[in-house]
Amino acid sequence: MSRYRGPRFKKIRRLGALPGLTSKRPRAGSDFRNQLRSVKKSQYRIRLEEKQKLRFHYGLTERQLLNMFVSPEKPKGQPVWFYYNYLKCVWITFFFDWVWLQLFLKPANWLTIDIF
Repeated sequence: MSRYRGPRFKKIRRLGALPGLTSKRPRAGSDFRNQLRSVKKSQYRIRLEEKQKLRFHYGLTERQLLNMFVSPEKPKGQPVWFYYNYLKCVWITFFFDWVWLQLFLKPANWLTIDIF
């Protein structure tokens, strides 16, 4: 894994405490925090800051971080076997539900109500 080699304390001031980067903490009244900025953060900015925190804390590159979330979604092996296993799971689920439905419907068929 590649580590961030630049000025670490600037990153800590910007993103908050990152134990993986250094043990230093920003001062409460630092100049950087007192600068005027927009009060409302956009969703993009929030996601970007969280992603950067992950990258700097664990020492990952952008590509390594992306592979952590994309790789598990890819099916391993030949696509034919992936779809075969998927259909098999769907069939087992359908059959299991059908059997349970039959078990619950049979007692209802045996029940007779004599009104008169």
